[in-house]
Amino acid sequence: MSLSFNILYSRLLVRHSWFVLNFIVFTCITLTILTFLFTKLPDLSDPRIGWGARGKDTIFSQLMILRNAGERFRRAYELPLDESQLFGAFKQFINITVDNLDENTYRYDILEKDDLWKKKNYDELIDYHNLDESFYDLAMNNDDESDYNDDEKDNPESTLLYQWHRDRHFGIETLITKYIENKIINITVLDFVKNLPQFNKSNYKSSRLSFDLFRPYALLLEQKYRGQTGRDGMIEFYIERSNSTDDLLSLNHLLSICQWEKKLKNILTLNDVPSLSLATFVALYSSKTDCQLINSDDIEHFRSILHKCLPYYINGYMDIPLNEQFLNRIRIEHEFNQSTYQDQYKTLYTTLRHTCFYKNITRFIFDHFLDKNFQQSKVSKSMILISNYKAIKYNRTRDQTLCQRRQSYAIKYCQQRGCMDDYNTKMLFKSCVNQTLSLRNCKKYCQCKHKCLNESEQVILLTPILREEQFIKFYRDYFSNQQDFLTYKNQYIKLIALNFAYIREKAAMAQVYKDTFLVMIAAGLIILITIFYLHSIIIAFMIILSTILSLGVSYFIYRIIYGIPIFPTMSFMSVFILIGIACDDIFVFFDTWNHEKCQWLKKYRLKQQNINIPLNDLNINEENVDEDYRDCLNEEVLIEIMSKTLKHAASSMFVTSFTTSAAFFTNILTNISFIQVFGIFTGTSILIYFLITITGIAAFAVIYEKHIENMSSCLCFTKNMKVSLTKLCQHFRDYMFNHVISSMIIKLRYIFVLVFFSLGILGLIGVFYYPKLNVPSTPKIAFFGKDHPMEIYEFEMKKQFYGYLKEENRFFAYPSISFVFGIENIDDGYRFDMDDRGHLHLMTIDLHKQITLEFFKQFIKDLGTRKDLFISNYDLEKDFDGFYQLSKQDIHREKLIDVIQNSVNETIRDTIIKDYQNSALKTAMQCLTGTVGGNNLPKEFCEKQLKNPRSRSWTILLDKPSLIDGSVQPFAVLITIRGTLNQTDYKSYDEYYRKVKEFFDLYIKQNAPEHLKHAWFSSSAFAFYSIQRETVVGSYSSLIASLIIALLVLFLTSGNLFIAIYALISMTFSITCTIAIFTFFKWELGIVEAIIIIMSVGLSVDFVVHFGVGYIHADSHFIQRERNKVKNRYLSSKSKSFHLLWKEHQIEREIRVRESVSRVGSAVFMAAFTTFVAGFSMVHASLTAYRQMGQFLMTIMLSSWIFAMFFFLPLCAIIGPVGKCGSIQFSRIALCLKRCIHR
Repeated sequence: MSLSFNILYSRLLVRHSWFVLNFIVFTCITLTILTFLFTKLPDLSDPRIGWGARGKDTIFSQLMILRNAGERFRRAYELPLDESQLFGAFKQFINITVDNLDENTYRYDILEKDDLWKKKNYDELIDYHNLDESFYDLAMNNDDESDYNDDEKDNPESTLLYQWHRDRHFGIETLITKYIENKIINITVLDFVKNLPQFNKSNYKSSRLSFDLFRPYALLLEQKYRGQTGRDGMIEFYIERSNSTDDLLSLNHLLSICQWEKKLKNILTLNDVPSLSLATFVALYSSKTDCQLINSDDIEHFRSILHKCLPYYINGYMDIPLNEQFLNRIRIEHEFNQSTYQDQYKTLYTTLRHTCFYKNITRFIFDHFLDKNFQQSKVSKSMILISNYKAIKYNRTRDQTLCQRRQSYAIKYCQQRGCMDDYNTKMLFKSCVNQTLSLRNCKKYCQCKHKCLNESEQVILLTPILREEQFIKFYRDYFSNQQDFLTYKNQYIKLIALNFAYIREKAAMAQVYKDTFLVMIAAGLIILITIFYLHSIIIAFMIILSTILSLGVSYFIYRIIYGIPIFPTMSFMSVFILIGIACDDIFVFFDTWNHEKCQWLKKYRLKQQNINIPLNDLNINEENVDEDYRDCLNEEVLIEIMSKTLKHAASSMFVTSFTTSAAFFTNILTNISFIQVFGIFTGTSILIYFLITITGIAAFAVIYEKHIENMSSCLCFTKNMKVSLTKLCQHFRDYMFNHVISSMIIKLRYIFVLVFFSLGILGLIGVFYYPKLNVPSTPKIAFFGKDHPMEIYEFEMKKQFYGYLKEENRFFAYPSISFVFGIENIDDGYRFDMDDRGHLHLMTIDLHKQITLEFFKQFIKDLGTRKDLFISNYDLEKDFDGFYQLSKQDIHREKLIDVIQNSVNETIRDTIIKDYQNSALKTAMQCLTGTVGGNNLPKEFCEKQLKNPRSRSWTILLDKPSLIDGSVQPFAVLITIRGTLNQTDYKSYDEYYRKVKEFFDLYIKQNAPEHLKHAWFSSSAFAFYSIQRETVVGSYSSLIASLIIALLVLFLTSGNLFIAIYALISMTFSITCTIAIFTFFKWELGIVEAIIIIMSVGLSVDFVVHFGVGYIHADSHFIQRERNKVKNRYLSSKSKSFHLLWKEHQIEREIRVRESVSRVGSAVFMAAFTTFVAGFSMVHASLTAYRQMGQFLMTIMLSSWIFAMFFFLPLCAIIGPVGKCGSIQFSRIALCLKRCIHR
């Protein structure tokens, strides 16, 4: 700040202090109000908002591109959009409509009629272990044979009907692939059937459950009513045996579970809803309706069933989707609702009724009601599951959209193909069966078959009974208190965890508002400290007011100027950080203000007395100069004091504010939005607070001196009390920092350096070697403490039950990797707005060109050769081959294409293939969207295409059909294949990702045509790995950048290279020791921890800056006088020159250290203490993130202050620079530059 500007600005502050203060306050309030009026309030419903790592070439951005491409395709054809939790929180407590329950699947009398457990017309059972291909020969009813025989005479193609059905469904050699935990099950249909449970005449009925008894529990048992769609209906209580040697699968324990099941339902006022527990299952498996009626025999029967089914659970058979949908891909329909009696279908259908497989109930027990230790020993943990849904049946009109789009079929088409085939194979719709239809009346037949009926269907509306607010209230009333929670136990079982419809995140967000009240505690503590240190309650309130104003203006800049739409909950923690930093600035400003007052008064007294006494020898304190100072108070005096205060304090505050703010702004180097926006908001708040301090607070200091200080008493102190307290505090500070601490540093400097250097080395070892700061091992986020029942469920219970373990491994193990062609890897959406998809940068793929098709064919083939990276390309090759078959449905067209391909040039051939491809793709989309009538395509053709088992490994995304001719154009191709990675840890994922990237990038570079070299790959399973990688890379990049900035600032402010290096070492040691402490307590490098590490530089640099500047700017005259004394003393004793020089250097270092401690020691301590207190107020928060931040603030303040005081200063006392050693003469450099410019 130049001298002339400093004087002019000081005059403005002194002469127009009221105007400046009011202008600043009015402006800040106005900007804050405008922000809340014209922007939406922060959305706190999703705690994970901004957790995506969006940026150039990041995996998350790639997933955003794929999401955008999928939405473009689906919107073009009016298909429902996919909802992924990767991009936001799932909707909760909403009404959902599901298909009606199939009552017949729970009726024993109906199911008994379908007991197809023996060969047709034979009274012998099937020996599944001796199956061969003849087992699948066509075996039909006698009544059916005539239809086929007659059909063969007139339509030779009808002999292929059965083969058409076999191609449409599973063949006996078709592989069933299932991923169970970290292993793969590859088994053919034939082998699968061979290994199914065996039946015989005496046991097949006893091996079945009491179907009718399970009907009331359908909403809890069937997958379509629970899982992701039904998570709002799941209330889970987890119980554990009271004695570690007991077995929950015993009579007393099961009866206790039964009692607690009813008691918990009563607490939640859900007495009339179904619930399940281990005791309830024991009762149901013994055909009993009440769990209180079970006995020891029932338990043994249940245990025997579990052991009988356990092998099928272990080998993964029970995880294969053995359900009606699975069977429909094997079963053969000869007429509507009439099945041919194929043994292939029979075998699987009977298994569906077996106790081990019926409705997957037994698997459900293994997954969620028996802990994983059951296979080796006793049952130690189990669950009580209560439904939160009320089921309402109602009739709704069928969706007629697809039907209404169909146009009338041409008579010619009916005569040539459609009517003949449909009539002879008896594939008639029920609505047309009773009408007299003949082959000559094909038009009437087609109209009848495909007309739109105004029918209705019965569905179920699932409505949550209890919602978010009610769950939170129940938890607070009955389970929040640790003592109350411990009451849910008896001598047999105890309650250990719970899950209220996945409201953990909602409960955490509700707690955010309550934890922000801790700001009031922090503010109160800061007020007390300020009153104690500055002896004024008015200044204390100004700290709080200026903090609020700076946050308001920062929010205006954040939302209006930066345009950032998200405001994560972590940003609220900037309040605590800012309060601590605010005290630092205020203390520095008013300390400097008071110091300059004393200096001015010393000069004033010397001038009045006309004597020449060094100012350092004139002991005048603020408390004994008030009267003299008031007598000579005028504007010129205040201007002089203000200019000197700004000259010293403003520069010091700018340095600390800039370095701290810069450390937060380095968060931008990460690609994780959550970390970036937190750093942006907090860094902006710190700079705004600095501006408010040198404007509004500076003006307030003048008002305080003119008016408030003149009052006979303060708000809480009389003048005598103030003077007494001031004297006491002043004497204590002088004694502690001028004598005790400075003497300790000088006398024990070698010990301090050795001890803290060793601690710093141990800190480095703890961070980078052992126990080491590791990346998160799970994508789960801890919101509450580890002993919180919801956190125990999330982090402990899910590890104890195979159902949750398989669910997690199902997502991360064997990732589905998609290779993308046709879209550039460019995400130009706003990185802070997940709803901003950006634009797709499309590239030409020329799918019709032979060179493109040959490349895809060879690429798919080569994927199968990399067994180290990919599992199997079997499905992919089948799907790619199906793409050709789709464009060659007419055999005559196929022959014509072969002729054309051998006789015409490449351009004409590609054009013809393009026409056929577009026609096939158009047909496929007409089948998918129901517009097949326009091309005279029968429904059966579309069923053949849509129901053909495909893995969707080869996917073509199409643009919206042309309005002119209805043609479609592909804009992207996705080739998807399963990877071989079966480990979920970060190291394995990182190695695997790098291998796939190296393979694919090299392959594309060497083999892809020029128009396909833009290709890239991604996978939704890589999302968490992306967060891990970006957290690691971003954290260390930001930390290094922060240290570099701190080094530059230290060098520029101190002007000495050695001081900057010593300060950097001290900062590094304090940071690593802090991090090492938390790694010892099993902290992982998550989002919150990354923010903490990055901000550690900004929070620790302040202390070494103050001490370093104090060391360099020590009184040179006093140092020279003391050096002369040493020189005179040792010259008289004829000491060696080296010894004399060493003594001179040592006395200079000691003086500099003492003066540094004396000048800024108390201010630095109070700055550290206030931030420590702000952190202490956060330790009592309910949310883990707030507690972690509080613990970190306390630890980093303590560590930074200790290392600055007892390592940096002792180090300077030993090898600190003396004289001009290591100093850069910036004034001379500036003068030289000025001369060069003038020349």
